[in-house]
Amino acid sequence: MYTSLKSKNVSVIIPCYNSRDFLRRAVDSVLMQSHPPFELILVDNNSQDNTLDLMHELQQIHPGYVKV
Repeated sequence: MYTSLKSKNVSVIIPCYNSRDFLRRAVDSVLMQSHPPFELILVDNNSQDNTLDLMHELQQIHPGYVKV
């Protein structure tokens, strides 16, 4: 039986390494989709450019969606 995508929860995972300059745009793009995600998981891989700080900021801006 076919089930429409709109009835399913969607999780998006974004792995990050030194991506501070691009992360906000990526998160905004995911959240602006016609079917927003159930959760957006950001994973840091020992970035040296304060990516993790931005990740926590985005988690505060979008509570309930963004998880670090």
